[in-house]
Amino acid sequence: MTEKITVSVDSDVANIYRSVSNKKRRKLDLLINLRLRDAAERSGP
Repeated sequence: MTEKITVSVDSDVANIYRSVSNKKRRKLDLLINLRLRDAAERSGP
């Protein structure tokens, strides 16, 4: 199950994300999900 959130990024990143295909956007979504999870686990409770 997925849930939508809002994350602030710089304008270049936002423009790149908006300009890519849906297939590439899904890959980026997965990558962001994994990176956020990893960062949260490393920072501890």
